[in-house]
Amino acid sequence: MSPGGSPPTCRGEDVTVARAVRIRRGTRATHPAPPPVPVRENRAGSRRARRVAATYTGSLSLLTALLAVLDATRPDAGRPGVQDGLDLFLGVAVLLAAASAAYAVTAAPRRVELRPEGWVVVGRWGRRRTWAPGLRIRVEIVRRLPVGMLSPEPVDAVRLSDRTGRSVVYEVGRGLLDGIEGAPSAVTREDPRVHRRPA
Repeated sequence: MSPGGSPPTCRGEDVTVARAVRIRRGTRATHPAPPPVPVRENRAGSRRARRVAATYTGSLSLLTALLAVLDATRPDAGRPGVQDGLDLFLGVAVLLAAASAAYAVTAAPRRVELRPEGWVVVGRWGRRRTWAPGLRIRVEIVRRLPVGMLSPEPVDAVRLSDRTGRSVVYEVGRGLLDGIEGAPSAVTREDPRVHRRPA
């Protein structure tokens, strides 16, 4: 046997036994988690949009059902060809109600995210629009929607536009977009057609 402790082979050669060697690896550098993005939820605008859609859809459905009943109870309702257009009328009414409800809720975005690159308005169907401070954002109050059955909180129709030509109207809770312009050069004004109520 060789001095190193390896058993000799039949040819007199030493066989070296391999030993596992553990290599210490440096610890991975941990990066701190980014701070959470401030979010402003459009609760007042969303609530009003849903109520408007429900009211319009319910009213249209009730009117359609009433007209259908009146048409079905006509004295000549049983005659051939008299009610041929009833199915078409009902189909058009359903499509109109669905389109109107979708249009009503589209105007109210879900939330606004205050990101470093700009304010991100997340629409009702997930579309994201970024309004960067350097684009000279213009904030214009188009209409002040009153508090009432459709909205327990004040809601404003606000038009955002910038120097690129974009122009979008949002229905948001009052004060939700305060500070979105972000630059001293931004212009905020109120449409002169807005009816002001005495305090």
